[in-house]
Amino acid sequence: MNEIKPIALSVLIFILTFAAMRMAFPGGIMFYQGLLLSAIGGLIHMGWVIRAGRSPSVAAVKDGLLVFLLAYAFMFTIPTTVDRSYSVKLINALGQAPDGLQREQLESLFAVDFVRGGAVARRIDEQTKSGIVEQGDTGVRLTPLGRFIHRSFIVACRVFTCSGERKQG
Repeated sequence: MNEIKPIALSVLIFILTFAAMRMAFPGGIMFYQGLLLSAIGGLIHMGWVIRAGRSPSVAAVKDGLLVFLLAYAFMFTIPTTVDRSYSVKLINALGQAPDGLQREQLESLFAVDFVRGGAVARRIDEQTKSGIVEQGDTGVRLTPLGRFIHRSFIVACRVFTCSGERKQG
């Protein structure tokens, strides 16, 4: 139990630091900000374990990795999902309409308002910064890294039977 408290404290520090970072730099790409802070948190925790005199080769790596994975899981599961999920946007829209919304209104929310709100432009900008897409005279296209990621999504969707694999017709 004594080993869990420092890990929990490190994850709590990550959450507070991540929230502060997002407030200070809301225009940054949330996923990459969280990934960076998760890694830094894991490394700092490893340093704490080593400084406390525990075995640096085993306990420090294990605990640091655990902090990284817990921080990453939190960041990806809660803030990133709330920021990106269509389902969350649907629930929020319905939450602001006590009498409910017609299906057509919800479809407009996604088809029109989502685009007008800059969602497509935001994603193209983020994926360009990430090196996944590039913009040229003929439009937006995948980079070699983007093609690799696309293929990995197809494999993941086939393995886990998800709806991410869409054919254009």
